[in-house]
Amino acid sequence: MGFQSEGEAVGTSTILAFDVACLLASMGGLGYHPRFLLDDSPRDADLEPPMYQQLLQSIADLEKLTPGADAAFQYILTTTSQTPITKRMAEDMLVRNLALRTIDSYTYHVDRFARHFGKLPEDLGPEEIREFQLWMIQVNESSWSQFNQAVCALRFLYSVTIPRDWAIPMIPFGKRPKKLPTVLGQDEVHDLIQCVTHPKHRAVLLTLYAAGLRLSEATNLKLPDINSSRMQLKINGGKGGKDRYVPISPRLLDELRTYWKIARPSSDLFPGKTPDVPLNGATIQKACKLAAAQARITKAVSPHTLRHSFATGLFEAGVDLMAISKLLGHSSFVTTMIYLHCRKQHLGTAPSPLDWLPTRQCPRWVDPSLQATKVVEYSARSRLGRLHPASTDSLSLRWLEQHAS
Repeated sequence: MGFQSEGEAVGTSTILAFDVACLLASMGGLGYHPRFLLDDSPRDADLEPPMYQQLLQSIADLEKLTPGADAAFQYILTTTSQTPITKRMAEDMLVRNLALRTIDSYTYHVDRFARHFGKLPEDLGPEEIREFQLWMIQVNESSWSQFNQAVCALRFLYSVTIPRDWAIPMIPFGKRPKKLPTVLGQDEVHDLIQCVTHPKHRAVLLTLYAAGLRLSEATNLKLPDINSSRMQLKINGGKGGKDRYVPISPRLLDELRTYWKIARPSSDLFPGKTPDVPLNGATIQKACKLAAAQARITKAVSPHTLRHSFATGLFEAGVDLMAISKLLGHSSFVTTMIYLHCRKQHLGTAPSPLDWLPTRQCPRWVDPSLQATKVVEYSARSRLGRLHPASTDSLSLRWLEQHAS
């Protein structure tokens, strides 16, 4: 069987899409969307290495055959595990121009919700949602971020795709704990970078720290995004689909030039094994954890930790809040305010009330120079009380003066 010209490309892409769908289905069925596998997903570790490489190669081949179209979303619509409801839900989010990762995440949680009960989503109601939420907390021990992500997915499903009157009040959010980010000091960052020997991995981690980028923003950089004349770096399609410019330091520019002389990338600044596909974020995560272990850093370190360290370092250097918020690409400066709690000056200038107390007022404090005299005095008073119980204070003092020595 053969295809001709455009028909050949279309037929081949259809076969590849079917192969990918079969691979996904064979690895556990629902929820293994390609965008998760290409980005920073913990689920990619569940795939066997040969099958995972085959999947990535099929994705790259299909993207070459369908220029101008997003192959990842095509997989969402062609994967055999997709039900008509989740397919319609993906289309509803597509017409609202939601991010592909949001589409993948929402459809994944709806698939898992339906699979938990073995029923279609349209046959489930508030009681099943409550039971599923309790299962996520008590049995699956899901994080609150994942829990609230599932809530958003179910709210969208039952308020847009298959509208129900009870959707919003009957699907509550969970209160997220307010945790402070992990921050590395300058010496720790230096030790971490020194332990990375691979030129590409080292360049990515340096870019994350020098410009405060997210991992996906760094791995998707292209050569034209570097403006050496203006010393700027353009971030295309950041979180929320927002573009922004960040300054590029002379040292980072030198490091990137050194890396380019070694790797000679053509389009993507950090390509993966396939030249036309950006570097997988999981590769950088593994390299960062390995370097942290070699540098003997006991903190929980990830590539995003370098972004936290960037923001905290700027605060400690005196950069104002609004400027840091723009550099990080935050929609609101309120998000950036969390780094106020991580500043060394902010914590170091707060004294402890214990330091204000006179030392003699501390409990159980004994002056070593007076300790021997007090022991003798106490012993003498005890003897005087036994010998002269009715003696006056003057008599006691005279007796102590005679016998203290």
